[in-house]
Amino acid sequence: MRVWTEDDFKLSHDTLREVRIAERLDSLLQVHLPYGDRERSVRVDILVFDEARRSLNAYNVKRGNGSYDGGKRRLIQEELVRTQMLLTDYGRGIGLLSETSNAHVIFYYGLLSLPPPLAISGDDLDEHFQFPVHEAIELVNTYFVARLSALIEQED
Repeated sequence: MRVWTEDDFKLSHDTLREVRIAERLDSLLQVHLPYGDRERSVRVDILVFDEARRSLNAYNVKRGNGSYDGGKRRLIQEELVRTQMLLTDYGRGIGLLSETSNAHVIFYYGLLSLPPPLAISGDDLDEHFQFPVHEAIELVNTYFVARLSALIEQED
């Protein structure tokens, strides 16, 4: 697997137009458009190209355990769907030929603000990636909690 971050993923005017006229989410998820035009940019937290499966997936990670209001949920879903529309051509542009491409939001602490398959719970990461990642993330969390606690105790 190849894994990276994209700080400047370009969302095109065409994707905005598609989102505005579409009546159903499932039809939007089948749209594939050329990458490169910029209406605005978003950060994609994690991009994963699985060479064995020939898949390119984009992930944004939400670590809060609260729900979002309707406006924020719509914005998250819109950015996600627009990213998915461009993902195949984005990959092609950097030399990655994928058979499938999908965008997801990982709600790490489990409170899903979007429906699956757009949303993935942190508890479902191992199954999604078909690889043990949840335990490794928890080890890193534990390390940083201990470091933060030590810093706080030093200040007292």
